[in-house]
Amino acid sequence: MIERGVAQIGPWDMGCDNLGRCVAIGAVPPRKVQMDGIRGALRIEFDSPDGMAAGLTVIPMDFEQRLPDVKLSGEMAQMVLIKLRAGEDFLIWVNDIDGSRFYVPGQGFGLLEQTYAQWQSRYPVRVVQQEPIMPSRAVRLANFRAPLLTDRQATDCGSSIDSRIEAAWELNGQTRLLQYRCANEAKFNPVSLWYIQDKRDGTLSPIGLAEAVGELQDGGAAGLVGARFVPEEGLLVTRKLSAPSGDCGAVITYALTPSGFLLAQKSEARHCVGLFSGDWVRTYLNPSVMLPDYW
Repeated sequence: MIERGVAQIGPWDMGCDNLGRCVAIGAVPPRKVQMDGIRGALRIEFDSPDGMAAGLTVIPMDFEQRLPDVKLSGEMAQMVLIKLRAGEDFLIWVNDIDGSRFYVPGQGFGLLEQTYAQWQSRYPVRVVQQEPIMPSRAVRLANFRAPLLTDRQATDCGSSIDSRIEAAWELNGQTRLLQYRCANEAKFNPVSLWYIQDKRDGTLSPIGLAEAVGELQDGGAAGLVGARFVPEEGLLVTRKLSAPSGDCGAVITYALTPSGFLLAQKSEARHCVGLFSGDWVRTYLNPSVMLPDYW
C-alpha cells in the first residue's frame, strides 16, 4: 500500500490514500475578494461510485463552528462541473436549495483531472484483508510519581533539558505511557516527550514512532509534535501545523494495540484557507483499525 501525500495544484489540495480514494479540496482564500454570499470549500471525490458529479460537496467556511456540508443535487453538480472544466472563472457560486450562495474556487480543475489519471495508472492499490483491530483503552493515573529523566533522555526538548511529567496512563498489566512536558514548550508546534515504562523493572523506552523527533535512543526517539493521548479511545494524535493559524499541516493518529502503537490515519492540508482538520485530505487509512465514527 502506497502513501502518496498531498499535492498543491493551483488553489487545490489533492491527494490519494493507500486505498485508492482520491480527493481534492479547494477554497477561496480569506479576504481575497468581496462576496455577497458564503465562502466555501469545494470537495471533489474522484472515485465516487456514481460518477464525479455525485462526489461534489460544498463545505461552508468562515464560521466559528463546523456547519453541515452541502451535498449538491445532480443537476447543480453537473453545472458546476461544466464551469470547472471551462477553467475561466477565478471563482464560481453555487446556490443551495435554501437560497444560500456559496463561493468556491474555479481554477485548475483540468490539471486535477490529469493528475488523477496519472496517479491511477502509476499507483496500483493493494489491499490485504486482515482481522479488525479495536484500539485498546487506557486508564489515566492520578498523583503518579514518574521517574526523573536524565539529561540524555530529555535532549529531545531542544535547548532546555528541564522536563516535567504531564500525565501518565496504565496501558496494560506490564507497561505505562508517560508524557513529559518540555520547559521551553511553545504554543506553535510544541514538542513533548513520550516514554513507555516497563513496570517490571521501571526502565523507560522512547515511544519510537516514525515521526518522532530528536536523537535516536534505544531504537527510537521520544519527541512528538503537538501530541495528545485519548485514553478512552486508545488513540494517540499528533498535530504538526504549517502556520500559526492552525488550519494547515498534518494530523496523524496512532491506535494503541497489544503490540504497541499502530499507524491508523493521516490527513494533510497544504493551503491555509480556514479548513477544520476533519476536512483535510486523507493520505493514509489503516483498513483494519476500527476508528470512532466521528474521527
